[in-house]
Amino acid sequence: ALGRGGVYKDEGSLYSRMSYFYQLAGRYEEAMRYIQRAIDYYTELGRKQSASTDGSYFPITRNTDGGLSAASESLLDNVIHAYGNLTALYGILGLCDKALEANAVALRFAREANDNFLLDLYRMRAECFREAGQPDSCFVCLDSALAVIGRQPQQRKYLTIIALQRTGILLDAYPDSAAHYIRATQAYLADS
Repeated sequence: ALGRGGVYKDEGSLYSRMSYFYQLAGRYEEAMRYIQRAIDYYTELGRKQSASTDGSYFPITRNTDGGLSAASESLLDNVIHAYGNLTALYGILGLCDKALEANAVALRFAREANDNFLLDLYRMRAECFREAGQPDSCFVCLDSALAVIGRQPQQRKYLTIIALQRTGILLDAYPDSAAHYIRATQAYLADS
């Protein structure tokens, strides 16, 4: 409908969803096209909302209590999702450098959004480094994710997931270690 001149309240969200569905279907070229359209949409929306002249396309306005305004929070959440989806897509395609670039942009916005999405973004970043064969960088990212959990106690459920992720990275980096025992433990924890 949009292609024929229809209007949708949040085109960026629609593009992002379309990208995700194409990604699930293995149609990565279309997925890439739609996620880029989502990013372009949010960039343009940020330009329109920006009253500043500093070149910032994603204006951040805060309430008197220091929290993000509803408009800023909504825009940041959508931008973070779009760049997170772009990170995942580049990861699937094995483009680690591009995935890390997209993830860095998402992290920058997530830090502005008071830790929203940081945990997932750090975990995604760790996986990008894992694919690139850089285990030390993986552990730095997982440590950053653990720091987020320290600030957000409601996220404690991810401690086991991060432990499993760390174990997988150790297995990849040091395959001649006590791999049999670690894999057995990993399988056991996966069910908990």
